Amino acid sequence: MLCLSNELAYVHEPFNPGIWPRWLASPISFRNLYVCEENGADYESEIGRIVARKFPFHQQILDIKSGGDAARLIREGTRRRLERSPSKATLMKDPIAIFSAEWLAAHFDMKVVMMIRSPLAFTSSIKRLSWAFDFNNWLDQPLLMRDHLADYAADIKRASKHPPDLITQSTLTWNATYSYVNKMREHHPDWHFVDYQHLAASPIEGFESLYRILGLNFDPTVSKAIASYSDSSNVKEVAVGDKGGIRRDSRAAIDTWRERLTPEETKRVEEETGLVAAAIYGSGNACT
Repeated sequence: MLCLSNELAYVHEPFNPGIWPRWLASPISFRNLYVCEENGADYESEIGRIVARKFPFHQQILDIKSGGDAARLIREGTRRRLERSPSKATLMKDPIAIFSAEWLAAHFDMKVVMMIRSPLAFTSSIKRLSWAFDFNNWLDQPLLMRDHLADYAADIKRASKHPPDLITQSTLTWNATYSYVNKMREHHPDWHFVDYQHLAASPIEGFESLYRILGLNFDPTVSKAIASYSDSSNVKEVAVGDKGGIRRDSRAAIDTWRERLTPEETKRVEEETGLVAAAIYGSGNACT
């Protein structure tokens, strides 16, 4: 939605190790890779190339295993070359890079926008997609554990050895991640924190505000496009395999967790995330 004014070029999840072709010339070992001052020298030139939208085409040729792979790489490389307009800034959307946000902002003068999603909505998505998380992705990054996840070290170690069910995995993931988000909100008053529920409830007003904050042109064409993508005539729920470009009733999306979670699961999520949710939302209800 932020690219609708044609002032930004979109880069999709360069830190996501599950995506190919990828923006990083070499694959990364961890989900939620943590880049900071102590290891940043290993990544600075690579991230700088991504910000400049220089797609690593030749570095991925050896990854090709089939004609389909070759076609995908050529298609992606061609599309990225056509998008390298110097007049556009780069929009890097990547929730997987969340723990590297401070370093990215400091080294590349990025404006940071963080979307806050309630624990019930987050857990319902994890359940719907059956997205199990390997907690070794965190445990095997000593700098991340030291700087941001120390309070959850015992739980993370336990979950890495004996993975709990998806509900507990999701609440542990949410608690650890949003404890970090809350810390960033305190340390960086210049960053922009957007509540998903509020944005979904009033997408035109919400995006108009966000466009203004980011110095983007919000004109009638942009407003009409956002309305089209979020209108109540769109689907209320999407199939598990559908990604990207989905036109959806954004207001209905707020409450999909009510259909996905059982009453018992809802109670568990509320109990297990209560302390962090209170820090994020204050005395308000994070679920409605």
